[in-house]
Amino acid sequence: MFIDSDTRIDFDVDELLSCFERYDAVEIGKEVNASSLIEKLARIDYLNMLITSKLSSKLNSCLGLNGAAFAIKGDVIKKIGFRAKINEDTDLGLRLAIKGYKVGVFGKAITKSPSTFKSWLIQRERWAIGGAEVFLEYYKEILKKPRLWIPALLILYPAFLGFLVNLIIQDDVFFKILYFLLPFIVFIPSKLISLVLVVVYGIHFSKNVLVLFSTFMVWMMVILILAEKFKYKIDLWVLPIYYFIYSPFWMMLCMVCLIRVLIARKTGRKIEVEGWVV
Repeated sequence: MFIDSDTRIDFDVDELLSCFERYDAVEIGKEVNASSLIEKLARIDYLNMLITSKLSSKLNSCLGLNGAAFAIKGDVIKKIGFRAKINEDTDLGLRLAIKGYKVGVFGKAITKSPSTFKSWLIQRERWAIGGAEVFLEYYKEILKKPRLWIPALLILYPAFLGFLVNLIIQDDVFFKILYFLLPFIVFIPSKLISLVLVVVYGIHFSKNVLVLFSTFMVWMMVILILAEKFKYKIDLWVLPIYYFIYSPFWMMLCMVCLIRVLIARKTGRKIEVEGWVV
């Protein structure tokens, strides 16, 4: 069992052992011990990860493990091991699925998340770059499972639904061009590009506020039902902030980093990750 130093398990380990009668690895559900706003927002991310893991397990697949807490059979980890990746836990989970191993979900672990926006941004840029690296390696295998990746995309990035609505509804072509051109301006920092994209998203969003408000209401009802089902604490007042600000920014950051990692792969450049060594 792998557990981060800032994480504690909230279940009897003996109960976990019975899971290995059915599974080769077990993702342990996480909940953020939150006090600051950014921690409360990140807590929703961890609920989304839990929902995605549950869905993946039901479909006999896995889109990645969360390294803060998971368990795996000793002989399995010895066979496939860790690889030198930024997101080595995501890479491990995908390789388990590709090689036919079964991954389940069990229990709860209480973990920490960055408590300031600056530290959150450093972490999430690393996650976005590492996730892009893994996705570009395994995208063929992932795209073969639309029943998994389509709902997972909407679960992990709720703002994607609003993003699609913005693109589909007839509107100013200028905004749509900005969405696709800005990420390719490589001499501007990815954080700044992401912030500009959020502003563009906000302006574009205001033109379709009624439609997007409806999508927010549907998402909010679904997330509250699932939070109740999984006995997961959610602060109701942060949901609008999450859906209209946090989620779009996180989605844009992932999109920008994906494009930059793709360009780096094509040009042979190395992507530097702040404060992180593989």
